[in-house]
Amino acid sequence: MTSFVCPELDPTSHQNLACGSCVSSRCNSQMAAGFGINWASEDFRGGSCEAFVNCIARCNCGEQVACVRNCGAFASSDCKEAQLGFVTCLQQNCGDPCGAK
Repeated sequence: MTSFVCPELDPTSHQNLACGSCVSSRCNSQMAAGFGINWASEDFRGGSCEAFVNCIARCNCGEQVACVRNCGAFASSDCKEAQLGFVTCLQQNCGDPCGAK
């Protein structure tokens, strides 16, 4: 289980329940590719973005933009491809609850 210093960056936090529910039902395979099959229970092991997630989990709330940008160095090409698939699915299927149109 991954603990996030800044809850706003945790895709499974209570702040993101409506979005997480939509993603779980409509973009689960895309999430699993990047974030592991147990992503919904905050276990991000096994996905192509494991190192990237571990980095952003350590980002403080006041500096999350710069920190997440710096964590991009931990995103492999497979991770970036998985993120693109996830973002596309999110925009097409969960735009309203996730604020991503």
